[in-house]
Formats: sequence, structure tokens, C-alpha cells
Amino acid sequence: MDEEKHKLTAEEIKVEEIYEKTTTRDEDGRYIVDLPMKHEPPVLPSNSREIALKRWKSTENRLKSKPHLLEEYNKVLEEYMTLNHMKKIETKDEEENGVWLPHHAVIKLERETSKLRVVYDASCKGSNGVSLNDELLIGPPLLEDLRVILIRWRTYKIAFVADVEKMYRQIRVKDEHTNYQRIVWRPDPKGPIEDFKLLTVTFGTSCAPYLAIKTLRQTAKDEGSDYPEAQKMILRDFYMDDLLSGTDEEKEAIEIQKQVTQILISGGFTLKKWCSNSEEFMTALDKQEKREETQTVEIKRKESVKTLGIIWEVKEDKLFIPNHIKDSHDTPMTKRSVLSEIASIFDPMGWIAPSVILAKIFMQVLWKKGISWDEELPAELQKEWSQYKRELPALKGVSLDRWMHTTSKSTLELHGYADASALAYAAVIYSRVIDEEGEIKVFLVTAKTKISPIRKVSLPRLELLAATLLSKLLKQVAESLHVHLDNVYAYSDSQVTLAWIHGDPMKWKPFVKNRVIEITQILDANHWFYVNTKQNPADPASRGVMPSKLMSTEIWWNGSAMLKEKEIRLEKGTPLDTAIENRKNIVSL
Repeated sequence: MDEEKHKLTAEEIKVEEIYEKTTTRDEDGRYIVDLPMKHEPPVLPSNSREIALKRWKSTENRLKSKPHLLEEYNKVLEEYMTLNHMKKIETKDEEENGVWLPHHAVIKLERETSKLRVVYDASCKGSNGVSLNDELLIGPPLLEDLRVILIRWRTYKIAFVADVEKMYRQIRVKDEHTNYQRIVWRPDPKGPIEDFKLLTVTFGTSCAPYLAIKTLRQTAKDEGSDYPEAQKMILRDFYMDDLLSGTDEEKEAIEIQKQVTQILISGGFTLKKWCSNSEEFMTALDKQEKREETQTVEIKRKESVKTLGIIWEVKEDKLFIPNHIKDSHDTPMTKRSVLSEIASIFDPMGWIAPSVILAKIFMQVLWKKGISWDEELPAELQKEWSQYKRELPALKGVSLDRWMHTTSKSTLELHGYADASALAYAAVIYSRVIDEEGEIKVFLVTAKTKISPIRKVSLPRLELLAATLLSKLLKQVAESLHVHLDNVYAYSDSQVTLAWIHGDPMKWKPFVKNRVIEITQILDANHWFYVNTKQNPADPASRGVMPSKLMSTEIWWNGSAMLKEKEIRLEKGTPLDTAIENRKNIVSL
């Protein structure tokens, strides 16, 4: 996230000041940070060791029923000791004025590595009702929007991905503050339970994401001045510990990979699981000298990799969404279970928005009917939801080209469409890429949908809400791709909405006036045009399409037919009487 665009709160400013004033580096170049506290001295949770001890015994007993998981759990913590990320508390003197964190296992069976993770509960409250996280400052949001990262990644001809190995644990915590990161544990269930303290930034503390991203960026600023392009890549193309980036040329990609690696190693960060659609890039990685253990490169030579939840088929250079709703036929179908299943549908870019909106609409129906959280759904609603779930696997076949054929010599235009129905409203954006020979290619970029408010809103107003949604989405995409506004076009099939946008906003009632002002501050009225409903690709997303039919909905995947034309005929629309939303003049006497 661009820090300049986010106005910092007083607490966020305090966190930034603490980081700047207290962060140091050890002899190996690793960063040493303070835990940013709200108060000095901090208010600490009472009886935290007793609570942590009780929780550990419970965790240990559960893991004993699956000995392989207990063994894996202990291996994780033994690795902490081996890597000097944790140390044993040797004397009783060290036990004074500290915080013990409960810990437990989180198991992700679909992960290729590290199926079991140890998670620390810094939100656990002591007997005084206070937790460590209550006392920690969170810090400003530094994470770039996932949508922006993925959109930008699609512009590179040569793409690559990698991730930072044990990102949090490469950052040391100041010695005094490690006292707030204590745990109880024993590798042998028959041995004594002992006390340890975690020496690095710890997953589960509320400030950990800020400290990790801030330190990665600080490394780029401190060590990257000799490599400006690699420095910019680190500052711009990381989503937490995942790097998604690329270049236009293979030689440039190979060189910048070495530079990024060198910069991050200087701060103690190692990149692993490199993967690229370039065979030359991968071969160059194979040949890298393994000078030191910390500089070895882990390479993923696979036909597909999962990155930020998206499946990347590397050889075909296509993107897939790995969607599935877990089979829950043995449990009652309730509003709670439906919401859980909807939450498991992954679609950060809105590529399957026309089908996902049906799930959102279904959830709104449950609210309207006043069905309680754990009440079993009526038979007709169960039948409707079961049918939707049966069709969802059809979306596994959805794929998009990763590269949008953008180059330094091509022209990139953005064309966005808005539409609304009584049930929902939507915005969808396509890129129109014209190469130096004049060949035109069109790509679905991103989409966003919202269900219509429960209280009745007129269709023209819903169309205006769709236009507002589109203007915001176009701004985000245009900024992330550095597309000049001259190459940004917006369309609606609502003549009324276009009349409002092209008119004087002070004539309209507050609802219309406020949204027209918001729209035109982002995108001038001269960028708004009329599209016939049959040529509006946002129409499927506002009405909904069952998963089994989405693949064959060509207008959704390819955009309006006019985008393939050499010259697009732009229509402003027919002027309409919009007096219904005219503001009444109030005369003061």
C-alpha cells in the first residue's frame, strides 16, 4: 500500500516513530526490532503462565492421539532451538515480569510443505482481562492490495514468483521484549514441562505483519541503492512473503533476480521456490553458484504452482482458480453453514463474479426470511443451495491467459462496464492491447459485484451505484498499470445514469448529487459512454449465471464485441428527462 495515500492515525504514527528510533542490526545484518507498546511500562496479562500451561497440556493430549502430528509439532519447535529462534529459560530470575503465550497446531493438508504450523495465541487474556495483543500497536497497513499485485503481474512477458523463507523468523526481537514471548513446552511427554522464549517476530502477535513488511522494505531501502530496479521490485511486488514480478526480457529477469536475492540476503532474508515461465531463467537459477548455505536457491520445476491462492500453469502460462466447497452433507444445512461455504469460494479478482453473486444473493434471501444462524433451511432453499454446490466444480475449468501481451511498444486501454439489476450491481474491466502491428487483444482484468440493498432502491439509482463502483475500480486498475486517463473508457446501458453523470450535479437530489460528484472527481464525464444492454458484459454479473453456464458465457470472457474493432464507435446516449431526481429549490424568506 502506498503510505502517502493512507493518512496515518496517531497510533500508527507512534508505531512508525518507534520503529525508526529503536530498530538496529546485528553483526550479520539482521534487523532487531522493538515490539511497539501502547504504554511504558506495558500492562501485562496476569497468570499467563498458568493459562499457557493448561492450554499446552490440552494441546499435547489431543496430539497424542495422532503420534505423527505430535512428532511433527515437536520437530517444528526443535527447529526453533536449532536455528536460535527460541531459547530455554535457565533460571527462575528470568521468569519475572513476562508473558507466556499459549500455542497450538494448525494443519493444512493441501500444503506441499509445512503441513503443520505452530501458532501462538497473543490474544489470550490473562485473569485481569488483558492480552499481549491488547497492549501492542498494530501499525499502519503496508500490504498492497492483492488485486493490484496480480493485475500488475499479468503485464510481464517473463514472469517469476518466489517466497521468503521463514520471513517473520528472520527478524530478531529486542532482548527485553522477548520476555513477552514466552512459552511452555516439552519435547518428551514423559519429561518435565519447561519454559522458553521466542527470539524473533512471532506469528500471532498483532504487530507481526507490520514488522515483517516494514523490515523487508527497510532492507530494500538500506541495501538497494546500487540496484534501483531490484529495489523498486521489492518495495512494490511483494504480497507479504510472496514475490510476484517479472520483466519484458529474459536477460533482464535473470540479472534482476540476482540483485533482489543479494539485497534481501543482506538483511537476513532468503528467497526460495523460484519459478518462471522462462526456461532460460530457470536454467540460470540451476547454474547459480551455491557460495554459502544462506545463498542456496530452491527451485520449483513444476508444471503448475499455487501463488496467492491462484494456480499458475507455468508452461501454458495460464491462471486457474482452485475452487471447491467442502462436502458437508452429513451436517445440517443452516445459515451458518451456508455462510461458511460461501466464504470458502476464492475469487479475489472477480473472474467468476457472475456465479459468485448468486451465492451472495442466496445469503441475502436467508436474511430477508429471518432464518436464524443454526436453524435448518426450508426444503426448497436446501434444494436450491444443493443445486448450486453441485454445479460449482464446473468453475475448475475456468482459465485466463496470465500475460496480457503488454510490451513497451503496445498501447494499453482500459474499458470498464457497469450494470445493475433488482438483485445486484456490478463493474467489470477489460484491457484492450494494441501491438505495434495494430493487432488487438482483449483480456478480462477484474470485476466487482455487490448485492442490492435490502431496502428498496429504484433501478436508476442502482445503475448509478454500479457506475460509482466502476469508477473506483477503474481508478485502482489505471493507477496500478500506469494507464493515462486518455486511455480509460467507462460504459453504462442506463441512459438515466449517463444523463446524471453528464449533467449538473447540483440539480439532483443528495443521493444522486453525491454519487455523480464522486464519479466525476475520479473520471470526468467525457469518459462515460452508452452501451447497448446486449453488448454490456457486466450484465451477467448483475443478474447471475449458474456455474455450469458461465464457461459458455462468451461476452463475460471476451468483453463487448466492439472492443475488437479497429475503430470503436463511442455513443454518449440519448438525453432523457430526469426530473424525478431534480432538487426542489428552497427559498428563505
